[in-house]
Amino acid sequence: MKKTSTFSYILTKLTAALLLFLLLISTLLLTTSQQTLYSFLAGLRELLYVPFVPILAAYAIFCSICIDKLKLKTYTRLKTLCLYIFCGYLFSLPFLMFKEASLIQFLFLGSIGAVCSLFFYLCAVIATKLKWIQYVVPGIMLIIFITINFIDLEKVGTSKEQWVETKTENSFEASFQHFSGEHKVPIELKRGDILEFTIESRAENPDGYMGAVKMASEFQEEENYLASNGPNTYQFAAIKTGTYYIIVNGNKLKGKLRIDWNIK
Repeated sequence: MKKTSTFSYILTKLTAALLLFLLLISTLLLTTSQQTLYSFLAGLRELLYVPFVPILAAYAIFCSICIDKLKLKTYTRLKTLCLYIFCGYLFSLPFLMFKEASLIQFLFLGSIGAVCSLFFYLCAVIATKLKWIQYVVPGIMLIIFITINFIDLEKVGTSKEQWVETKTENSFEASFQHFSGEHKVPIELKRGDILEFTIESRAENPDGYMGAVKMASEFQEEENYLASNGPNTYQFAAIKTGTYYIIVNGNKLKGKLRIDWNIK
């Protein structure tokens, strides 16, 4: 292969993998119940860093290249499709071998893999015929990746109505008619301080609920050392002196929220 054709070939496979990734994340995010702008953006950000994604992409590209390199005596599209379907089922085989899934679950997962494999093949064919797609799709994914990492989810994805808050030295309380997104409660901690806090939330609507509780700081977007210390009670140890944030998440929530804490 010439350098130009080799680059185009690799770009075709990459484009097909990216289109498959877009299909999967769109399906996962759009089928989630009670979808909000915040949950969509937060879910997209998490999916971009799931280790399974690059593994799946590498597997799809590797299998596609192997199928292309096979010297079939009589090349037909039907044989190619069968090989892609086989690779789709093959990806789920380790789950069956290590008894992580039953035969029925393997067939179900394999069927999903087969559909994804066929979609990958379709995208590769389209990208081969329409060269401009090979540049547009990677460009769009690059823009999405950069944008999702630099936007402030609290400002962009959070929706609040009639939000009234009160903050003291050791507590925070808020009442609201609608809360979807996240809210950060800043707390100053010194190195070695242990923060213990309890969160109480009273929802006045049946379809509203609190999401996961997180910790962040001026040093990084999410701290990893938040531990559960009982029902609605958490503990966090500061390793640096600075401003830390208790992050609460709500989804179509109406009611009140209270956080009480003490520093040891």
